[in-house]
Formats: sequence, structure tokens, C-alpha cells
Amino acid sequence: MKHLLLICLLLILSQHEVRACQCDVPKKALEFIMAPDVFLAKAVSKNYTEDKQQYTIRFEVIRHFKKEPHKKYYEFTLASEGEYTGAFDSCDWNVEVGEVWVIYTYFREEALRFGYNCSNSRPIGDITGHLEEDRLTAGFENFDLSDFILSAPLDGRFEPSQPEMDIDSLLSTYYQKNYGESYAENIAYVVADIDTTGTVLGITYWDPQDKSPQLNLDLLYGLNRYHPIEEKEPRTEFGRDVIRELKKIETWDPVCIEGTSIPVRYRNFMQFHKKKDSIIAHYRIR
Repeated sequence: MKHLLLICLLLILSQHEVRACQCDVPKKALEFIMAPDVFLAKAVSKNYTEDKQQYTIRFEVIRHFKKEPHKKYYEFTLASEGEYTGAFDSCDWNVEVGEVWVIYTYFREEALRFGYNCSNSRPIGDITGHLEEDRLTAGFENFDLSDFILSAPLDGRFEPSQPEMDIDSLLSTYYQKNYGESYAENIAYVVADIDTTGTVLGITYWDPQDKSPQLNLDLLYGLNRYHPIEEKEPRTEFGRDVIRELKKIETWDPVCIEGTSIPVRYRNFMQFHKKKDSIIAHYRIR
């Protein structure tokens, strides 16, 4: 009988789409910057469409965390629960009347939206307690993004910065050079700081065993305050050759916060691997 029940359950699940839900939640400070509004609100009504495939949730705002004037009520249309749609998804989430949420909004297709997965939006149980967003609200009066330097994946997703000069032509001089037989002699780890315009601020060696190289974490924002990277001597001849050539490059691609045109200072961690007749560059490896 147990085997029969298990088989029936498997047959039922096989008729529905089941997907894994994996994504990175952005740093609160970065999502706070990007969000048109961030607020604490209580869900006061929930109305399903006739076919039960969607519902509209209405929130009454308790307080706003951003200083601009905002509305007292917000409504969002969300996909219904799996029991109505028939799509059982590990990313499935919903809002119930009476719940209190911290909501980070965003625009998509000219509509204001919010999400739970991959966001700092979340339901909370105690509205009287201290929220990190209260600290961000106060701190953002003096916040200047140019005081910080970001990197992937420590601070979220960014397109890796690449040099505007052809790096292959620079390094081709060393394609035939013999640095030794060991792996360690043919690998180089480099970190480059790039400012908001793509100008190089500094390039040096970094140790892959160092889990937090040259970081200066600001506990309020969860971001690293910028300070010039300390010059370190490469451990190998290959590393010295790579860094010597990279220092000839004055500009790299500017980096922006994902999904925005907001440029940031960026700390780019790279690896260069000497092969028999080539040098392979990996521009984002942390």
C-alpha cells in the first residue's frame, strides 16, 4: 500500500513543473539605492481573479524608509499559489492578509513591483522591533556611493570589467616563455581597482588564500569603504610579467550596478594561467 501511495504521488508531481530556486539576495544598501520606494506595510486585502491564476494584494503603509513623498496604499498583482495554478515551484511564495512586510520595490514593464526571492523584501513578525532599514534611512542622509568599492560576488552581480586595450597582444610576448613545470609557476593572481569612469586606480598581486583581501567593511551598509590597494610583490616570475603588462593599461570597462546605469568603483579579481602556447585570462574568479 505504501508503495502504491508513493507511485501515485510521483505521478501527480510529474505533471507539474518543479524548479529549484537559487539566487543571490543583493546587499540591502544596494537594493535600497535602486528601489523607487522601501516601506513597511500591512496586507489589508487579497482578491483573486476569476480564474484564480492571480491575485491583487493591497498594502497599507506603516512607514516609509526613503525620504521622498509616497502613497499610503500600494497594490501589487502576484501569481497565485500552486494549489490554484497547478505549478508547484520551490520559488513559490505568497502574501496573506494581516501579514506585515518590509518591501523593496522596482519597476518592470512600467509597473511598480516587488518580489520575495532574490530580494530583501520579507515578512516580519514584530513591527515594534528595530529594523536595519531604519538605520539605513538615517545613514543614507550622508551616504555617498563613491566612498565604497564593490566586487563580485561579495556585493552582488556585475559584468566583469575588462581592459579596453587588447590584453592578448600585450601578453603574447610571453606565450613561448618557459616559467617552469609546476602549476604554481604558471599561475598569476591579480587585483585591479577601477573607478567609475574606468580609470585604473591600482593593480597588484593578491593571495587566493586570503578570503577577504584588503577589505574595509562598513558595518552599517555592509559595503567596503574604498582605500588604495597595497602593492604586493608577485611570488612568481610569471606574475611579475603579467602585472608589468597590465600596468600599461590606463582604462577598463566601467562597471554599473546590475540592471542600472549607476557606475561604481570596482575591485576586479583576476587569474592568468600560462598554457603551452597561450595565456588564459579569467576576469572574475571570486
